[in-house]
Amino acid sequence: MERAREWVARALAIDPDDPLTLYNVACGYTKLGDLDAAFEMLERSVRGGGPELVNWAKHDSDLDGLRSDPRYQKFIESISSNSGAK
Repeated sequence: MERAREWVARALAIDPDDPLTLYNVACGYTKLGDLDAAFEMLERSVRGGGPELVNWAKHDSDLDGLRSDPRYQKFIESISSNSGAK
């Protein structure tokens, strides 16, 4: 787990504003069980990315650890209404 956290930190140091980096970091944080950080990165990634990130966030199994959190449904509703994605 410590090694994964190191790689997440490296990715953010290299490109902290890239939507795809942020999305993948969100996936990493989800796998690590750091749900607060995962939601933060996921929200930042979707704000900066295109509609494909919305669809990924809805269906990516790497985010399964977020789905039972009440914030996830609110997040999905928010991004769906803002993007028009289904």
